[in-house]
Amino acid sequence: MLLERTGGAVSAKVVTDQAELSQTEARLNELIRGCADEQSVVYLDPGRARADTSSRISTLVLFDHLRPTMVGYAILGDASEETVGRMMAR
Repeated sequence: MLLERTGGAVSAKVVTDQAELSQTEARLNELIRGCADEQSVVYLDPGRARADTSSRISTLVLFDHLRPTMVGYAILGDASEETVGRMMAR
């Protein structure tokens, strides 16, 4: 579901088109990435590490498509190891 703002009104829109979801996710990630100064705030995008070969996230990784499972946390840990190590070296 996406929230859209037109003027002063906010409306909800259910999106099922994968291409539109991917574009929206990319725009959202860019907005979040823009908040990082890479000094005190670091942006980490595990991105494709969470997805299978069809770019879908399995319930083995996110059991309810929101919260990570033990497997999901292991994947996130592996994907973030280099960034966290770089931060700790400062």
